[in-house]
Amino acid sequence: MVELEPIDPGDVSPFDQASGDTLERFNFVHLLHDMTKDDELRLFRLIDNQRHYTGSERAKAILDDWKAYLPKFVKVMPIEYRRALENMKRLRVAPPPPEHADIAIGVNGRAT
Repeated sequence: MVELEPIDPGDVSPFDQASGDTLERFNFVHLLHDMTKDDELRLFRLIDNQRHYTGSERAKAILDDWKAYLPKFVKVMPIEYRRALENMKRLRVAPPPPEHADIAIGVNGRAT
């Protein structure tokens, strides 16, 4: 069970209520408007699960008019996360070739 308590207004930072544009201006996130098909499918499934498990009328309305709503969604990519992904990609090393990679395979899969 989760118990929620009231938040003291003094504990709220200006970024807690910031819009995506504000967070992008301060270089915390990138807002990406060009979602991939995988992003679109993942988003559709999330909204469909919301509708299924909660009976959300809002989720149903979005799914019923998916083509109109899809362009209103943006992908939010934290800057540091993007940097980490780029570094991981850059540091990847090609696997070494298999032992005896220079042996030609002949008829019936036998080494020649």
